[in-house]
Parts: sequence; C-alpha cells; structure tokens
Amino acid sequence: MALGTRGYAYQVVDGWGHGPGCPKLGLISAVGVDSRDQVYLFNRLPQPAVLVCDREGHFLRSWGEELFTQPHGLWISPDDRVFVADSGDHTVRICTTDGQVRQTLGTAGQSGAPGLPFNQPTWAGLSPPGETFVSDGYGQYRVHRFAPDGGLLRSWGEKGPGPGQFALPHSLVVDSPHGLCVDSHGDPYVCEVISQGRLQKFARL
Repeated sequence: MALGTRGYAYQVVDGWGHGPGCPKLGLISAVGVDSRDQVYLFNRLPQPAVLVCDREGHFLRSWGEELFTQPHGLWISPDDRVFVADSGDHTVRICTTDGQVRQTLGTAGQSGAPGLPFNQPTWAGLSPPGETFVSDGYGQYRVHRFAPDGGLLRSWGEKGPGPGQFALPHSLVVDSPHGLCVDSHGDPYVCEVISQGRLQKFARL
C-alpha cells in the first residue's frame, strides 16, 4: 500500500531494520538521514537510544543507551551534526554521527525556571547563520534561540491561542533545500500540535 502522491509517495518495507545485533524497534519518536544516506532512529522504547541503519535497513550501530531518558526530536544538519532533544531530562545535545556529545544545552535532569530553557524540549535545529533554535513544548510553550557558543539570545512565546502564543510547540520546520529549521532569511517556522494544529512563521529578531 502506497501513501502520498507524486514525488511524496511512500510505502511500507516489511522487515526494514534488521541484522546482527539490531535492537528491538519500539516507539520511534524521530527519524533523520545523514549525508551518506544512513538512517538514524530515535528509539524511545523499549530502550532509549539512537539506532543507525543503512538505507536498506541493515543495522550498523547504536549509541546513547546510557545517555537518553525520553527521546523526542532528532535532526541532522548538512554537516552531519546530530541534534537530539530529550524531553525527559530537559536537554538538547549536539552529537557526532557516532554519538560523541559536542555540546549540551540545558542541564540534565533539571527543568528551567519559567520562561527559561528547558522544560521538556521537543525539537532543535540549526539556522544558516549557525544559531540553534529549540521548541520547548511540553512545559514552557516557548521557542529559544542560541548563539553558536550556546549562549541564549532570545526566547519568545506563551500559552494561548493567539499569534505568537502556543498550545504545544512541537517542532521547527522550514521551506528550504537543506531542510533547515529556518528559511534562508533566518525566519523560524513553528509547528504546533494538540488543540491548535497550526503552523506559525516568525521573523528572525
């Protein structure tokens, strides 16, 4: 059975995700693909970890078994940095493709104060100028923007149905050749779930 239309048609591949040592696939919260067409599965259950397969589904490696609490968002930059949002321990980590942590935003196991990073973040991605945008969805109803060195530049949003307010900012998306979290002008698009079910675009400030 195929789903979708034209250039966006998909079908189920039975048995994808297999091979010696392949962990059991359970609740996959996010999927990303690197420059070598390797597929990264952010597995929440039964064991939190990043599972890596080739494009045919052969298992290659896993990492993060002792690192993640509640995997949520995973996004891979054009230069193969892996951005992972862990809503369980209130962090965003930027990792290499083999799981080495290069930068951590937030404090593991500690939620931020009201309005500050993070309280169960959901997604993170990189802008063309090298800034990181994070949707801080379950506890903060905020979006945060960070400098390349990890310094917080700006936060915005609050709970509500109006413009600039959020029900649950769940991810950041873009209309861009590289699938970045903001467009070529640096304007973030924020996708919400729950009651709002809408997409908001913000000017980069």
